[in-house]
Amino acid sequence: MHRWLVVLNNRQLGDASLTTAEGEASPGDLVRVTLHGRKLKGIVLKETDTRTSHTFEILESNYAPGWLIWQCLQVLEEYPINCFELLELGKNWKERPRTFIQLKAFNYVPVGTKEKELVRLLRDKPLELTNAVMRKFKVQIESFLSLGIVEKVVVPPTSYALTYARLEKPSLFVPNHLYEKFAHRPLPLVFWKKLLGHWTVEKLKEEEALILELHVLSSMKLPVDRNMPRQEKPPTTLEELAPYLRNLLEKGEKTLLVFPSLQMARGFAREILKHKLPAILDSGGYTKFLQEACSSKGGGLIIGTPRSVLRPWNNLMHIITVFEKPEDLAVRTASQRLPLSKFIPKGTQVHTVYPQPTTKVQLVSMAGRKDVEVLAYIKGVHDPTKRQLFLVNRLGFSTSVQCKNCGYILTCPECGTPLRYHRRSKRLECHRCGYIASIPDKCPRCESLSLEPSGLGIERLELQLGKKALRSVKDLDHNTVISTTKVFRYLPKGTFDESYYISADADLSSPVLIPEKKFLRNINYLKVWTKTEGYVFVLSRDIERLKSLINEGESIITENVKQMGLPPFGHYIELESSEQQLSFIDAVVWGPVYYPRKKTYKYFLISANPPKAVLKEALTKISFVSFDTF
Repeated sequence: MHRWLVVLNNRQLGDASLTTAEGEASPGDLVRVTLHGRKLKGIVLKETDTRTSHTFEILESNYAPGWLIWQCLQVLEEYPINCFELLELGKNWKERPRTFIQLKAFNYVPVGTKEKELVRLLRDKPLELTNAVMRKFKVQIESFLSLGIVEKVVVPPTSYALTYARLEKPSLFVPNHLYEKFAHRPLPLVFWKKLLGHWTVEKLKEEEALILELHVLSSMKLPVDRNMPRQEKPPTTLEELAPYLRNLLEKGEKTLLVFPSLQMARGFAREILKHKLPAILDSGGYTKFLQEACSSKGGGLIIGTPRSVLRPWNNLMHIITVFEKPEDLAVRTASQRLPLSKFIPKGTQVHTVYPQPTTKVQLVSMAGRKDVEVLAYIKGVHDPTKRQLFLVNRLGFSTSVQCKNCGYILTCPECGTPLRYHRRSKRLECHRCGYIASIPDKCPRCESLSLEPSGLGIERLELQLGKKALRSVKDLDHNTVISTTKVFRYLPKGTFDESYYISADADLSSPVLIPEKKFLRNINYLKVWTKTEGYVFVLSRDIERLKSLINEGESIITENVKQMGLPPFGHYIELESSEQQLSFIDAVVWGPVYYPRKKTYKYFLISANPPKAVLKEALTKISFVSFDTF
């Protein structure tokens, strides 16, 4: 019997839920491990010499691909991560053939409810034999295959399937000249829908005049335009990127463009098409185009997000990150944020490009002004004829509720943070620990009726300008857009005539590790999304501080890191545990902070060492852990 290292799907044992078990298996198999009387799912990682009394049974062979197993083992050397979550990401990226069935005998009369439902689905389009379909229609599909009512089509990993349709007989819905020109010719179903309309196509299917077929096609190759400019030198700005990518495509070198969000990647993909560059967008699903791009040895251009790095790349030569460095980007799972730099394949060249903003930044002093006066100023500059963005990084109506008589501020009883007033839900919320309370009738200290909202929130600005905040991409068509920084995900370059950064002071006092870094990133994004002839107005009560921060941003951030006693590169760790006393190795610890609602203790740590080394002694007592790098 062989002994194997198995990663378990069990959050109660901590994020690094690893155990050893005996049995016959291979790396990547999905197993069920018997552990202390409980049966837990797990994935086999590698063979080990550690003795164990645990056993397992195999549920599915080759559940996770080998390339992702290897990457998880590399990351586990430094980070106590939940490998099961990462391996779940990769389970759908296997290079397996897809199997479809399509209807051959259109005159077959089904018997029974399930047969009728299956025939109805097959008349609409060919059906892929997924696990869910086989569970529901297994008996009917086997019967249809044996009688020749349907035929099976297998699509290999290097190809993709496209639905075609053939017009077999005349119909009142099809003009004579179209029937004479296109009858009995297999053409893509999309073509028929564009030619005749969706409703007409559905009616032709019902009449059995339009017969569907499944065609297996090889990959589509797009040529690179020879008349466009090229660039040999790696780019530093976004404007130089297109000529450089054209040069890499001609050389046959595979390149991955990584954007912070999928919305940004989609926006840039449209720009790439304008430059006549063939590209594939990785939007999360594993399409046949993308699968072939991963497995092929030739060149290609893929646009995606940090998760795209986890694909099973063959001969990936360049990774170009846009807007942010690989250390600042992350692969996110349900409970973890892992640095992208840990997943970059060996031998791959990495570049970072930034946009070249030329938009001017103008500081507007709000020193000594009350919230009402700030709102009056915003209302004065609001111009419905211009495209304007108002950036407010504060949710709710106000940032606090204060007594006008004695100055008392309502705070959270669990963590001491000022409670925010939400006008829509008519309640107070703590945005740090999630505490919710109703609004008291009188001040808890002096019992007066003078409680008033204090501070500026996004709901208050909505009320002032008579506009609703951004909720979907459709809202970007309006001239006035009110939003938090989530608006950056949706925007193409040069969208607005003017931008107003209203919550600048509040962002610099936010309880993040290095707020100056967050502030400068927001300023750079606003420059990109505002037109070059426009302005970015920053409203602040401390103009001198912001002026020095904009001019000497990087050096100030570096100095702040040194003053905080932080290493030049380190880890910020936040964890929860039911234990009040935990021991950590070589780390600065704040806490524990008790949360009565969850009945847990929260710890905050900073260390130059990797999280796995810091949490070595406390790992089995942790219920939740997350960390970031700086």
